[in-house]
Amino acid sequence: MNMRSLNPDKVCFITCYNDQDLYEESLRYIQVLHVPEGVEAEFISIAGATSLAAGYNHAMQQSDAKYKVYLHQDVFIINRNMIQDVISLFQENPNLGIMGLVGAEKLPINAIWWQASSIWGKVYENHTGRMDLLSFQDVNRPYQSVESLDGLLLVTQFDLPWQEEHFDGWHMYDLSQCIEFKKHGYDVGVPHQQKAWAIHDCGIVNVNNGFEKYRYKFLQMYGPILFPKVSVLIPTFNRPELFEAALQSALGQSYPNIEIIVGDDSTNDETEKLMQNYLAAHQHIHYYRNENNLGQFQNDLKLMELSSGEYVNFLMDDDLFHPEKISKMMKAMLEFPNAVIATSKRQVIDNQGRNMEDIRSSSSLFDHDVIVNGLEAGEYVLESIANTIGEPTTVLFKKSALIEPFGTFNERMYTCNVDLASWFTLLAKGDLIYFVEPLSYFRLHDGQQQNGLEQVLKGIVDYSHLILHAPSKGFFKDDLIYFRTLRNCVEYNQKIFDKASDEKEASEAFKVARSFQDQIKIKMKEVSERLPLVSILIPAYNRPLFLKLAVESALGQTYPNIEIVISDDSTNNEVEEMIRPFVQQYSNIRYIRNVTPLAHLNLQQCLDLASGEYVQFLMDDDLFLPKKIESMLEYLLRDNDITLVTSFREMIDVNGNIIPENGINQRLFANNTIVEGRDIGEHCLHHLSNKIGEPTNVLFRKQDIEEYGMFNGNAFRFINDFATWMHLLSKGKMAYIAESLSYYRIHSDQNQQKIHLRMWNIYQWYSMLQNARSVGYLKENRQYKQALHKHLRMSVDIMGEALSLNRLDLLEDKQARTALQNVINDITAELAENKG
Repeated sequence: MNMRSLNPDKVCFITCYNDQDLYEESLRYIQVLHVPEGVEAEFISIAGATSLAAGYNHAMQQSDAKYKVYLHQDVFIINRNMIQDVISLFQENPNLGIMGLVGAEKLPINAIWWQASSIWGKVYENHTGRMDLLSFQDVNRPYQSVESLDGLLLVTQFDLPWQEEHFDGWHMYDLSQCIEFKKHGYDVGVPHQQKAWAIHDCGIVNVNNGFEKYRYKFLQMYGPILFPKVSVLIPTFNRPELFEAALQSALGQSYPNIEIIVGDDSTNDETEKLMQNYLAAHQHIHYYRNENNLGQFQNDLKLMELSSGEYVNFLMDDDLFHPEKISKMMKAMLEFPNAVIATSKRQVIDNQGRNMEDIRSSSSLFDHDVIVNGLEAGEYVLESIANTIGEPTTVLFKKSALIEPFGTFNERMYTCNVDLASWFTLLAKGDLIYFVEPLSYFRLHDGQQQNGLEQVLKGIVDYSHLILHAPSKGFFKDDLIYFRTLRNCVEYNQKIFDKASDEKEASEAFKVARSFQDQIKIKMKEVSERLPLVSILIPAYNRPLFLKLAVESALGQTYPNIEIVISDDSTNNEVEEMIRPFVQQYSNIRYIRNVTPLAHLNLQQCLDLASGEYVQFLMDDDLFLPKKIESMLEYLLRDNDITLVTSFREMIDVNGNIIPENGINQRLFANNTIVEGRDIGEHCLHHLSNKIGEPTNVLFRKQDIEEYGMFNGNAFRFINDFATWMHLLSKGKMAYIAESLSYYRIHSDQNQQKIHLRMWNIYQWYSMLQNARSVGYLKENRQYKQALHKHLRMSVDIMGEALSLNRLDLLEDKQARTALQNVINDITAELAENKG
């Protein structure tokens, strides 16, 4: 640093130029600037400089001005008071060493400042070919601290040598100078500009004249200062050829601040010999040959102890890195400080490096780059029983967040799923970043540790331990998700046990695995008892064969805490005789035989008998799919605003054969959807159709209804299910599951097939329209009129059907005729109003 005395009352404008006319125009703008009283302005031009850094150094030595303005020949200063503004700012901020008009708050990892996420300042310029205001974030304070400045115009109040030895061209000299000021303890800033201070007539920028060369050099020089160190740890054992390919992929990383530490656990000296040339050529490689074979786990621990980086990425000696792996992951980690772990899809390759098909754990988790809550990511991994986060090569992590030794979780050293132990320690501390682009290559080959039964049993123990102790680290606050995870673990473990021979069952590893399986089952029972009770309500009537199938589908639910309530309205003893063995075998089945048939009131009796917090009807001729209750309840547990959960349902005939989709069972949505209750209610009224489904379809909270079939204080006997749904929809949202979760049976004995019951729909639906409109539905006259027209067509169809069946008596139904007359009157009044 030049310690010569500088004149505080002098400002020097320095320009390197190769275009005389352009420089003279720039100078004319400078010469009309207001020069404060007592301040001297000086102008130095350097023609034909070998580089900007060299020219600036030469001019700097010629001037004793404290304030030096380094500007390009194509910059025209339009702030007439710039000299005073600069001097005042420097005097008020003595630690501000250098300022510029545009700068990046944090330099991106690729050192291309204009790609930074936060840029400050403004300038008129025409890099696109058109002169326009290039404006970034406004500086609303005297100046904004930044890391780098665009060199179009730079102003200093201290003389620091420009790095001409390294930047002997036309790029990166400006960023270098900013970092030099930072190194010397000075601040770098962008001043407040009410209006842009300058015009930069640069034209379309040429980055082909050495930009990449100097960018690389800049990163080599300053990367270790600017960016956190990443330790790439390579444990290796007796495979020098694959190891060398892995090492070269680490050396090929674009990230500018890495150390590579090799832990050689080989039983020969082939790898040691191979390393000599690399050690001579690369100072950031550190090689350690273990005196005694440590084994992979201890070798990993030794490498962790040797690492000095803030971030760590293992590289298994048979895997490979993508050249941009560390850069892309570190860019994201620095942008999202709550992230502690980054991973990506990985490409599976064979021994020759050729791409292979995905294995179960390597397929993409998402269709776009995403940040995931660490606890949620961990729960997904355990529920799916697959290491979808990846092997050690795949993951980059923040070292300080790994509060237990590598391969240890909850104070237990793992023997198989060593990587998962650490991933879960990390996931408990912060977020996970996932990249859909494959950023590493996972090699499958004959030389790997085989998945023999002994190793698989160790994996069962590790996974079981993870699941049992994950809640102590904050995972599984939702008991339903935890129960499902425990169940999946039991089922997976049992498949392994079933494959084992009798001799191997006697092994110590098998005994330990069995012990953990027992612990999982105990925990599973404990969690199931904490889950809320769901009442499955079955109104029965003279259909014992169908009812038997319905009860079996209820008993087959994956959700563990259910009661089954059967209210029998039958006129004979067949149902009672059929159900007796079920009642004797299952303590969660309650059977009630009604002395006097209740008809439609049987549904209300079922509801009154329910003990559960959640209620699900099951009509005695319908069926549940196994995951129905579990899938639906998850929505109600997760969101208190949801009052009703329904799904697509498939139709079956009397023999249980699936009937193709038709107008009755069309899907409401292609995907799982949460919709405002009033919106779906409006949709149903508009189409005059129960699009939500029959009682078998819907799960809801018991507390949300008082009486089945009531809406707006009125009872609806023949569309009691839809009236109930409308009541629930008025209180919250509806969740729709696009997957079929129940079967709705079509047969000749149903009420829907009886014409005298369909006739009653005429006045029930009209009453529904009036009640719905009184509470805010169908507000627009157009919507109401469309619903009336729909009702009229429905009524005509029903009456036509009655005539064709020679049921003239039905046409005398006073309520139906009154409703139909009201619809016609409403439509006629609407037409008359429009005509008038």
